[in-house]
Amino acid sequence: MKHPAALLIFAALCGCVTTTPQTESYALGFDLPASGQQHLVVTVSDYLRSDRLVVQTASHQMRRAQFHRWIEPLEQGVARVIASEVDAPGEQTLVHIETLHGHTNGQVTLMATATLKTCSELRLRETMQQDGRGYAQMVAAQEALLLRLAGAIADGWQSCGRS
Repeated sequence: MKHPAALLIFAALCGCVTTTPQTESYALGFDLPASGQQHLVVTVSDYLRSDRLVVQTASHQMRRAQFHRWIEPLEQGVARVIASEVDAPGEQTLVHIETLHGHTNGQVTLMATATLKTCSELRLRETMQQDGRGYAQMVAAQEALLLRLAGAIADGWQSCGRS
């Protein structure tokens, strides 16, 4: 070996060249019309109380994304999406998101309960295929599922004689 010092410098420089992937941040409903959320209470299951997106990798296995995060608490985004479709003035709506995550096969699942205070309770379980691969498409499918939930809540209020 003629130049061991040069080899050490080269090896050290190679170690410094690696880059960490950029963290991507996501939000729900930022492009939806603003609406009142004062009578909407949203809670989420414990596994969703993180800023990291969740993907189900097998029947009983979940993985939190390392570089894909919610930009705000999930409850805020869910409330914004639901409030864009639901107007229940003076009536409290309680929404609990039990499940909201993607699967490695491209499916996205939502399970939720909504209690229309003084009226009724509805349960929704929906799954849809995301349009393409990646976390951005998963978030878009989650928002679409939440809009379906919002529509069901709005229909529920209407059948209660309120709107």
